[in-house]
Amino acid sequence: MRTMIAVGRALLGLFVEDEFLAGAVVGVVAVTALLLLLIGVHPLLAGACLLAGNIIVLVLGAVRTARRAVRA
Repeated sequence: MRTMIAVGRALLGLFVEDEFLAGAVVGVVAVTALLLLLIGVHPLLAGACLLAGNIIVLVLGAVRTARRAVRA
């Protein structure tokens, strides 16, 4: 149980520490929801948008973190 709590805290810390990551994930979800609800995009396409968008966000977040680590 302690391991699960530690993992949960680590995951929460990722979103709290990196405002870019948290905001970008919320943005991807919001854009996908708008595509699905307002335009009527097929749910499978909306899922693909979520997947692709979050992968892009994760890559950009990793690049930003790596650049900050090099500068420091």
